Amino acid sequence: MPTASKYHLGKTSYVLILMESLKEDGVNIQSLINKSSLRYFKLNDPEAMLPIPVIYEFFELVENNLGIDQMAVHFQKDFSLIKIGAYGQILANSKKLLSGIFFSLRNEKSNFTHDNNELRIIDGKRTFYGSRYSGKPCKGKDFLSKIDHSMQLEYAKNSNEEGWCPEEIYVTGNDATYVEKLFPNCNSKILLNQDKHGLMFNTKMLSNSILNTKNLNTINPELIKEPKTLTAKIEHLLDSLSPSSLPGIDQFSAMFNTSTSTLKRNLKEEEVTFSIVLERWRFIKAVELLTTTNLKIKEISDQLFYSNPSNFIRAFKRESFLSPNALRQ
Repeated sequence: MPTASKYHLGKTSYVLILMESLKEDGVNIQSLINKSSLRYFKLNDPEAMLPIPVIYEFFELVENNLGIDQMAVHFQKDFSLIKIGAYGQILANSKKLLSGIFFSLRNEKSNFTHDNNELRIIDGKRTFYGSRYSGKPCKGKDFLSKIDHSMQLEYAKNSNEEGWCPEEIYVTGNDATYVEKLFPNCNSKILLNQDKHGLMFNTKMLSNSILNTKNLNTINPELIKEPKTLTAKIEHLLDSLSPSSLPGIDQFSAMFNTSTSTLKRNLKEEEVTFSIVLERWRFIKAVELLTTTNLKIKEISDQLFYSNPSNFIRAFKRESFLSPNALRQ
Protein backbone atom coordinates (compact mmCIF):
# COMPACT_ATOMS: atom_id res chain seq x y z
CA MET A 1 0.00 0.00 0.00
CA PRO A 2 1.46 3.43 -0.95
CA THR A 3 2.48 5.43 2.10
CA ALA A 4 0.32 8.45 1.18
CA SER A 5 -2.82 6.30 1.36
CA LYS A 6 -2.46 6.17 5.16
CA TYR A 7 -2.91 9.95 5.44
CA HIS A 8 -6.54 10.78 4.76
CA LEU A 9 -8.14 14.16 4.09
CA GLY A 10 -11.73 15.35 3.80
CA LYS A 11 -13.48 18.49 2.60
CA THR A 12 -14.49 21.09 5.20
CA SER A 13 -18.04 21.26 3.83
CA TYR A 14 -19.71 18.79 6.22
CA VAL A 15 -18.13 20.51 9.23
CA LEU A 16 -19.33 23.92 8.00
CA ILE A 17 -22.93 22.71 7.55
CA LEU A 18 -23.00 21.33 11.09
CA MET A 19 -21.42 24.49 12.50
CA GLU A 20 -23.93 26.71 10.71
CA SER A 21 -26.88 24.86 12.21
CA LEU A 22 -25.37 24.79 15.71
CA LYS A 23 -24.62 28.51 15.57
CA GLU A 24 -28.22 29.30 14.58
CA ASP A 25 -29.40 27.45 17.69
CA GLY A 26 -27.11 29.39 20.01
CA VAL A 27 -24.37 26.78 20.54
CA ASN A 28 -20.98 28.29 21.38
CA ILE A 29 -19.13 27.09 18.29
CA GLN A 30 -15.94 29.01 19.02
CA SER A 31 -15.56 27.18 22.30
CA LEU A 32 -15.70 23.83 20.49
CA ILE A 33 -13.28 25.02 17.80
CA ASN A 34 -10.79 26.17 20.43
CA LYS A 35 -10.83 22.70 21.99
CA SER A 36 -10.02 21.00 18.70
CA SER A 37 -7.37 21.13 15.98
CA LEU A 38 -9.88 23.05 13.85
CA ARG A 39 -8.40 26.16 15.47
CA TYR A 40 -5.49 25.94 13.01
CA PHE A 41 -7.69 26.12 9.89
CA LYS A 42 -9.71 28.58 7.83
CA LEU A 43 -13.35 27.64 8.25
CA ASN A 44 -14.99 29.59 5.44
CA ASP A 45 -14.29 27.45 2.37
CA PRO A 46 -16.20 24.19 1.71
CA GLU A 47 -13.42 23.07 -0.67
CA ALA A 48 -10.65 23.38 1.94
CA MET A 49 -9.16 20.11 3.17
CA LEU A 50 -8.83 18.83 6.74
CA PRO A 51 -7.17 15.71 8.14
CA ILE A 52 -9.83 13.05 8.73
CA PRO A 53 -8.85 12.64 12.43
CA VAL A 54 -9.49 16.38 12.90
CA ILE A 55 -12.99 16.04 11.40
CA TYR A 56 -13.69 13.03 13.63
CA GLU A 57 -12.37 14.91 16.65
CA PHE A 58 -14.81 17.78 16.06
CA PHE A 59 -17.78 15.47 15.50
CA GLU A 60 -17.00 13.69 18.76
CA LEU A 61 -16.69 16.99 20.63
CA VAL A 62 -20.12 18.03 19.35
CA GLU A 63 -21.59 14.64 20.24
CA ASN A 64 -20.18 14.85 23.78
CA ASN A 65 -21.89 18.24 24.15
CA LEU A 66 -25.18 17.47 22.39
CA GLY A 67 -25.52 13.72 21.95
CA ILE A 68 -25.51 11.85 18.63
CA ASP A 69 -29.25 12.20 17.98
CA GLN A 70 -29.19 15.96 18.43
CA MET A 71 -26.12 16.24 16.24
CA ALA A 72 -27.84 14.33 13.44
CA VAL A 73 -30.90 16.58 13.74
CA HIS A 74 -28.71 19.69 13.49
CA PHE A 75 -26.93 18.39 10.42
CA GLN A 76 -30.04 17.29 8.55
CA LYS A 77 -31.81 20.56 9.25
CA ASP A 78 -29.43 22.51 7.00
CA PHE A 79 -28.13 19.75 4.73
CA SER A 80 -28.42 20.00 0.95
CA LEU A 81 -26.23 18.79 -1.90
CA ILE A 82 -25.41 22.29 -3.12
CA LYS A 83 -23.84 23.14 0.26
CA ILE A 84 -21.07 20.56 -0.02
CA GLY A 85 -19.03 22.32 -2.70
CA ALA A 86 -18.28 21.41 -6.31
CA TYR A 87 -18.90 17.69 -5.77
CA GLY A 88 -22.41 18.28 -4.42
CA GLN A 89 -23.22 20.87 -7.09
CA ILE A 90 -22.46 18.36 -9.83
CA LEU A 91 -24.71 15.76 -8.20
CA ALA A 92 -27.48 18.33 -7.68
CA ASN A 93 -27.33 19.28 -11.38
CA SER A 94 -27.30 15.69 -12.61
CA LYS A 95 -30.90 14.49 -12.70
CA LYS A 96 -30.19 10.93 -13.88
CA LEU A 97 -29.30 8.35 -11.24
CA LEU A 98 -26.70 6.60 -13.42
CA SER A 99 -24.93 9.90 -14.17
CA GLY A 100 -24.47 10.71 -10.50
CA ILE A 101 -23.40 7.18 -9.58
CA PHE A 102 -20.75 7.06 -12.30
CA PHE A 103 -19.51 10.49 -11.31
CA SER A 104 -19.22 9.35 -7.68
CA LEU A 105 -17.37 6.18 -8.68
CA ARG A 106 -14.89 8.11 -10.83
CA ASN A 107 -14.30 10.74 -8.16
CA GLU A 108 -14.85 8.78 -4.95
CA LYS A 109 -11.68 10.07 -3.24
CA SER A 110 -12.14 13.75 -4.11
CA ASN A 111 -14.43 14.51 -1.15
CA PHE A 112 -12.88 12.09 1.35
CA THR A 113 -9.73 10.19 0.46
CA HIS A 114 -10.74 7.14 2.53
CA ASP A 115 -14.08 6.69 0.75
CA ASN A 116 -14.69 3.40 -1.11
CA ASN A 117 -17.71 3.29 -3.42
CA GLU A 118 -19.29 0.19 -4.91
CA LEU A 119 -21.79 -0.47 -7.71
CA ARG A 120 -22.91 -4.10 -8.00
CA ILE A 121 -25.66 -5.67 -10.11
CA ILE A 122 -26.91 -8.56 -8.00
CA ASP A 123 -29.00 -10.82 -10.20
CA GLY A 124 -29.72 -8.75 -13.29
CA LYS A 125 -32.80 -7.33 -11.62
CA ARG A 126 -31.44 -5.53 -8.57
CA THR A 127 -28.50 -3.13 -8.19
CA PHE A 128 -26.66 -2.15 -5.04
CA TYR A 129 -24.88 1.19 -4.73
CA GLY A 130 -23.09 2.08 -1.51
CA SER A 131 -19.85 3.00 0.16
CA ARG A 132 -17.79 2.61 3.30
CA TYR A 133 -14.98 4.55 4.91
CA SER A 134 -11.74 2.71 5.60
CA GLY A 135 -10.14 2.92 9.04
CA LYS A 136 -10.87 1.84 12.58
CA PRO A 137 -14.40 2.26 14.00
CA CYS A 138 -15.03 5.43 16.02
CA LYS A 139 -17.93 7.77 16.79
CA GLY A 140 -16.71 10.38 14.31
CA LYS A 141 -16.56 7.82 11.52
CA ASP A 142 -20.09 6.62 12.36
CA PHE A 143 -21.45 10.14 12.05
CA LEU A 144 -19.56 10.80 8.80
CA SER A 145 -21.11 7.62 7.40
CA LYS A 146 -24.59 8.92 8.30
CA ILE A 147 -23.84 12.22 6.57
CA ASP A 148 -22.58 10.53 3.41
CA HIS A 149 -25.54 8.17 3.38
CA SER A 150 -27.90 11.15 3.69
CA MET A 151 -26.22 12.64 0.60
CA GLN A 152 -26.60 9.38 -1.35
CA LEU A 153 -30.26 9.02 -0.41
CA GLU A 154 -31.13 12.65 -1.13
CA TYR A 155 -29.50 12.40 -4.55
CA ALA A 156 -31.32 9.14 -5.37
CA LYS A 157 -34.61 10.62 -4.17
CA ASN A 158 -34.18 13.78 -6.27
CA SER A 159 -33.25 11.71 -9.34
CA ASN A 160 -36.56 9.88 -9.38
CA GLU A 161 -40.23 10.70 -9.55
CA GLU A 162 -42.02 11.86 -6.44
CA GLY A 163 -42.86 9.04 -4.06
CA TRP A 164 -40.03 6.76 -5.22
CA CYS A 165 -38.38 4.55 -2.57
CA PRO A 166 -35.40 2.18 -2.73
CA GLU A 167 -36.15 -1.53 -2.32
CA GLU A 168 -33.63 -1.80 0.52
CA ILE A 169 -31.60 0.71 2.53
CA TYR A 170 -28.35 -0.35 4.20
CA VAL A 171 -27.32 1.43 7.42
CA THR A 172 -23.93 0.95 9.11
CA GLY A 173 -25.17 1.59 12.65
CA ASN A 174 -28.29 0.69 14.59
CA ASP A 175 -30.08 4.02 14.15
CA ALA A 176 -32.13 4.69 10.99
CA THR A 177 -33.85 7.88 12.18
CA TYR A 178 -32.18 9.98 9.47
CA VAL A 179 -33.40 7.53 6.81
CA GLU A 180 -36.98 7.68 8.04
CA LYS A 181 -36.90 11.48 7.82
CA LEU A 182 -35.78 11.35 4.18
CA PHE A 183 -38.37 8.68 3.30
CA PRO A 184 -41.21 9.23 5.81
CA ASN A 185 -43.87 7.23 3.96
CA CYS A 186 -41.79 4.46 2.49
CA ASN A 187 -41.94 0.68 2.60
CA SER A 188 -38.22 0.18 1.99
CA LYS A 189 -36.62 -2.66 3.91
CA ILE A 190 -34.06 -1.11 6.29
CA LEU A 191 -31.04 -3.27 7.16
CA LEU A 192 -29.08 -2.14 10.23
CA ASN A 193 -25.49 -2.77 11.32
CA GLN A 194 -24.15 -3.34 7.79
CA ASP A 195 -20.47 -3.07 6.82
CA LYS A 196 -21.33 -0.33 4.29
CA HIS A 197 -24.15 2.16 3.79
CA GLY A 198 -26.13 2.25 0.57
CA LEU A 199 -29.34 1.35 -1.23
CA MET A 200 -30.77 -1.40 -3.42
CA PHE A 201 -32.96 -0.52 -6.41
CA ASN A 202 -34.38 -1.97 -9.63
CA THR A 203 -31.66 -2.33 -12.28
CA LYS A 204 -34.02 -0.83 -14.88
CA MET A 205 -33.34 2.53 -13.27
CA LEU A 206 -29.84 2.44 -14.76
CA SER A 207 -31.01 3.99 -17.98
CA ASN A 208 -28.46 5.22 -20.52
CA SER A 209 -27.53 8.76 -19.55
CA ILE A 210 -24.42 10.87 -19.21
CA LEU A 211 -23.53 13.70 -16.90
CA ASN A 212 -24.41 17.08 -18.34
CA THR A 213 -21.02 18.41 -19.47
CA LYS A 214 -22.37 21.95 -19.40
CA ASN A 215 -22.54 21.66 -15.60
CA LEU A 216 -19.01 20.24 -15.45
CA ASN A 217 -17.63 23.16 -17.43
CA THR A 218 -18.72 25.61 -14.75
CA ILE A 219 -16.63 23.90 -12.05
CA ASN A 220 -12.86 24.02 -11.67
CA PRO A 221 -11.64 20.40 -12.11
CA GLU A 222 -8.99 21.03 -9.45
CA LEU A 223 -11.82 21.17 -6.89
CA ILE A 224 -12.68 17.51 -7.48
CA LYS A 225 -9.11 16.29 -7.87
CA GLU A 226 -7.78 13.81 -5.33
CA PRO A 227 -4.36 14.61 -3.81
CA LYS A 228 -2.30 11.45 -4.46
CA THR A 229 0.97 11.95 -2.57
CA LEU A 230 1.71 12.80 1.05
CA THR A 231 3.43 15.98 -0.18
CA ALA A 232 0.27 17.01 -2.06
CA LYS A 233 -1.86 16.33 1.00
CA ILE A 234 0.33 18.51 3.21
CA GLU A 235 0.19 21.27 0.56
CA HIS A 236 -3.62 21.05 0.62
CA LEU A 237 -3.55 21.48 4.40
CA LEU A 238 -1.20 24.46 4.14
CA ASP A 239 -3.72 26.06 1.74
CA SER A 240 -6.44 25.47 4.34
CA LEU A 241 -4.61 26.91 7.36
CA SER A 242 -5.68 30.09 9.10
CA PRO A 243 -3.04 32.82 8.56
CA SER A 244 -2.79 33.32 12.30
CA SER A 245 -0.83 30.16 13.06
CA LEU A 246 1.49 27.67 11.36
CA PRO A 247 1.54 24.26 13.05
CA GLY A 248 4.92 22.57 13.17
CA ILE A 249 5.64 19.03 12.06
CA ASP A 250 4.70 17.73 15.52
CA GLN A 251 1.22 19.26 15.23
CA PHE A 252 0.80 17.95 11.67
CA SER A 253 1.75 14.47 12.87
CA ALA A 254 -0.80 14.68 15.69
CA MET A 255 -3.52 15.73 13.25
CA PHE A 256 -2.92 12.50 11.33
CA ASN A 257 -2.74 10.40 14.49
CA THR A 258 0.83 9.38 13.71
CA SER A 259 4.25 10.03 15.22
CA THR A 260 6.61 12.75 14.04
CA SER A 261 9.28 10.16 13.22
CA THR A 262 6.81 8.22 11.03
CA LEU A 263 5.73 11.36 9.17
CA LYS A 264 9.37 12.30 8.57
CA ARG A 265 10.15 8.80 7.32
CA ASN A 266 7.16 8.79 4.97
CA LEU A 267 8.14 12.17 3.55
CA LYS A 268 11.69 10.88 3.06
CA GLU A 269 10.21 8.11 0.88
CA GLU A 270 9.05 10.93 -1.43
CA GLU A 271 12.56 12.46 -1.24
CA VAL A 272 11.46 15.56 0.65
CA THR A 273 11.40 16.90 4.19
CA PHE A 274 8.67 18.90 5.90
CA SER A 275 10.83 22.05 5.55
CA ILE A 276 11.23 21.46 1.81
CA VAL A 277 7.47 20.98 1.35
CA LEU A 278 6.78 24.16 3.35
CA GLU A 279 9.34 26.32 1.51
CA ARG A 280 8.25 25.09 -1.91
CA TRP A 281 4.60 25.77 -1.03
CA ARG A 282 5.54 29.25 0.24
CA PHE A 283 7.37 30.11 -2.98
CA ILE A 284 4.62 28.90 -5.34
CA LYS A 285 1.99 30.68 -3.24
CA ALA A 286 4.09 33.85 -3.16
CA VAL A 287 4.38 33.92 -6.96
CA GLU A 288 0.62 33.43 -7.24
CA LEU A 289 -0.20 36.23 -4.78
CA LEU A 290 2.37 38.62 -6.26
CA THR A 291 1.12 38.16 -9.83
CA THR A 292 -2.64 37.91 -9.27
CA THR A 293 -3.34 40.27 -6.35
CA ASN A 294 -2.50 43.76 -5.16
CA LEU A 295 -1.70 42.63 -1.64
CA LYS A 296 1.09 44.44 0.14
CA ILE A 297 4.35 42.62 0.81
CA LYS A 298 3.57 42.48 4.53
CA GLU A 299 0.12 40.99 3.86
CA ILE A 300 1.65 38.29 1.66
CA SER A 301 4.34 37.67 4.25
CA ASP A 302 1.65 37.17 6.91
CA GLN A 303 -0.35 34.78 4.71
CA LEU A 304 2.76 32.67 4.19
CA PHE A 305 3.49 32.51 7.94
CA TYR A 306 6.73 34.52 7.92
CA SER A 307 7.54 36.29 11.18
CA ASN A 308 8.29 39.53 9.29
CA PRO A 309 8.51 40.82 5.68
CA SER A 310 12.34 40.80 5.72
CA ASN A 311 12.37 37.04 6.18
CA PHE A 312 9.89 36.65 3.33
CA ILE A 313 11.95 38.88 0.99
CA ARG A 314 15.15 37.02 1.84
CA ALA A 315 13.57 33.60 1.26
CA PHE A 316 11.99 34.74 -2.02
CA LYS A 317 15.34 36.05 -3.31
CA ARG A 318 16.98 32.75 -2.39
CA GLU A 319 14.50 30.87 -4.59
CA SER A 320 14.17 33.26 -7.52
CA PHE A 321 17.16 35.67 -7.44
CA LEU A 322 14.53 38.43 -7.57
CA SER A 323 12.90 40.56 -4.92
CA PRO A 324 9.09 40.28 -4.65
CA ASN A 325 8.69 43.84 -5.99
CA ALA A 326 10.98 43.08 -8.94
CA LEU A 327 8.72 40.21 -9.95
CA ARG A 328 5.76 42.58 -10.03
CA GLN A 329 7.48 45.10 -12.28
